[in-house]
Parts: sequence; structure tokens; C-alpha cells
Amino acid sequence: MSSTDRRGKRPADTFDWGAISLVVFDVDGTLYDAPRLRLRMAAWLLADAVRCRSLEALRTLATFRRMREALAEAGARASAEPPAVSPMHAVGEVGTPMAAMDCAGVDFLRLQYRLPAQHLGCRPAEVQARVEDWMERRPLRWLAACRRPGIAALFDALRRQGKQVAVLSDYPARDKLAALGLHADPVVWAGDAGIGRLKPDPRGLRQILARTGVAADRTVVVGDRADRDGAVAARVGARALLLGRPKAGRATAPDDALWIRGFDDPVFAPLLQAGPADGTGGLLMANRGSGASAAIGVSGPHRPGGARQSAG
Repeated sequence: MSSTDRRGKRPADTFDWGAISLVVFDVDGTLYDAPRLRLRMAAWLLADAVRCRSLEALRTLATFRRMREALAEAGARASAEPPAVSPMHAVGEVGTPMAAMDCAGVDFLRLQYRLPAQHLGCRPAEVQARVEDWMERRPLRWLAACRRPGIAALFDALRRQGKQVAVLSDYPARDKLAALGLHADPVVWAGDAGIGRLKPDPRGLRQILARTGVAADRTVVVGDRADRDGAVAARVGARALLLGRPKAGRATAPDDALWIRGFDDPVFAPLLQAGPADGTGGLLMANRGSGASAAIGVSGPHRPGGARQSAG
């Protein structure tokens, strides 16, 4: 696919990194190759099922993923169009009211385990134990082998240019970042205090903007899902870079989102090829022919305490 226009609307080289002060990364499927990791974990799960002569772990994880997706979908509808959401709008297959999460203050962390437990006929603690074992702890040993090519170099390049690097995830992220050999600050996930919602609910991203002091229009979200990462960026007025290709049946990406092929995509070339920031907002790039330097990017780095977009 040509790098000149992956969405049919505008060239990749129009992305102005000089106007960006904060880059917020998704984790799962973005910083590492999720299909590759899933293949490794599937083999491990099947071997465990044969050894234990039980499919309970497989059933539990599949049900948990399905119910969590239902929570995210219902939450997206509720936060996008609250007047249209009935108090008895059901989540998944167990008839739990989505509106209860807001109206009754239901703890999201408990709800994500209680829903699949009701479906499976077991205790929420059993679901939680299997999820934490198979989805949080065991995959850590394989993450480094599944890390996306070029992501470490991109993190380094962003910091050289004075950009802040943050993470927003629907799952606990700190141990994964450590396993990947990456560092970000702040790191926010759906279970943090004051969040309690999955993307595309904007609470997590708004918390990152507040903690970094960066305005939404100087922020770009990098992720792999238009319906989660692209949508949460659009809800606060940030830009989005989406990993992969638009496909039929996928959620529509925001109008100003750009699809990228990977972290060697031409959109990142100004960062990866440039030297340190020049202090005036441009990126210093060596001119190989003359030894001169050329500045690219038009806006200086955002200083904390500057104008901030309303979280309303």
C-alpha cells in the first residue's frame, strides 16, 4: 500500500510532529504482536487442558473476553449517547443492566468477573484467578519475543524530541511494559482509581491529559483498534495513528486518523531520522549532502501549565 495515502484522503507526510507534545500508546496488539502471542498461549493452554483433562481454563478465558467486550460496547454507547440508553440496557447474555455501572456505582473490577461467573456457574474469584494467571502473569515470559519491531527506537526518538510518552490500556500494563523493556509515564489502565471504564470511554485519556498538562489537540493516540483507540482519541479531540489496515466490517476510524503499517512507517521518519529538538519547536535533521541542518515541524513543545482542553 502506498505511503502517500492509506485512508484515501491525505498523505502521511502531512503529519506535523512539531504540533505534538504527548504520544499515548495502547499496549495489547500495539506494542507487541498479539496474534503471535496468542498462538504461543493457545499451545500452552491446550497442553494444560490435556494434562488436567479439563477445558475449564479455556472456557473461562473465552467467556471473560466476550463479556468484557460486551461491557466495552455497552459503555461506549452509554458514554456517547446517555439519553438514549435505557436503565435496563443489558450487557452480554446475563441480563445485567449496563446503567447500573453509573447509576448504582457498581465496581467495574468486580463486575468484569461477576458477569462471566454468572454465565459459567462458578465464583467470581475463580474467574479472577484464571484471568490473572493466564492473561496477566504467564504471557510475560513471551512478550519480549513478540515486541513490535522498531518500537524501542521510536520511544527513544520521541523522548529525544522532548515528547512525553504515556500508556492507556484496558488491562494492567506496568508488568507488560517491564517485560517489553519499555518505559512510559504516566501509565493508566481501566482499573485505576477514578477510571473504572474501558475504552472508548474517555476517562482514562482525560486523566493522562490532566497529569501531563498537555492539551488534547497536542496529543496523538497510537493503537490498533478504530473502535477503541481511534474513538477515545476522537472523544477528547486528539489525533490517532492506527496500526494495520482498514478492513470491511471494522469500525470507522475518526476522520483525521491515519492508518500505519508499523513503527517503521514513513509517518515516523521525521522522528527517527532527526537529532535532538532545536529548542524552537523544529526537529534538527542532518542534511547529508551539505552537513547543514534543516528544521521540520512548526510548533514548539507544549509546556506544562499551558492551555488545556476542557474535559467536558
